[in-house]
Amino acid sequence: MSCPSCKAPFQEIDCVQLSDELSKLAKLKTIMNMEALKVAERQGLLQDARLQTPDDHFFEKPLEYALYKCAFYECAKCVEPFFGGLVDCEQEMA
Repeated sequence: MSCPSCKAPFQEIDCVQLSDELSKLAKLKTIMNMEALKVAERQGLLQDARLQTPDDHFFEKPLEYALYKCAFYECAKCVEPFFGGLVDCEQEMA
C-alpha cells in the first residue's frame, strides 16, 4: 500500500489497528496478483502484442496488464477475491 498523496509505499506504521488492516490488504493484493497472472495465462493475455511493443505502456509488465484486463471481486461469504471476467466483457454487458 502507498501514500495517496506522494505514492511512496508505507514502510512501518505505529498504529496497531492500521498496521493490521494494511497487513490484510497486503495479503489480499498478493493473492490477487497471483490469480491475475494465472487467469492471464489461461486467457492467453500474456501473448498480447502490447507486452512485446517497446513503445506501449505495458511493455514487459505482465502483472500490470493482467490486472488491467481482469476484473476481480470480493466474495461476500469468504471475503476472498475471485475472477469475474475480462474487463472488455464487463464493458460490453453494461
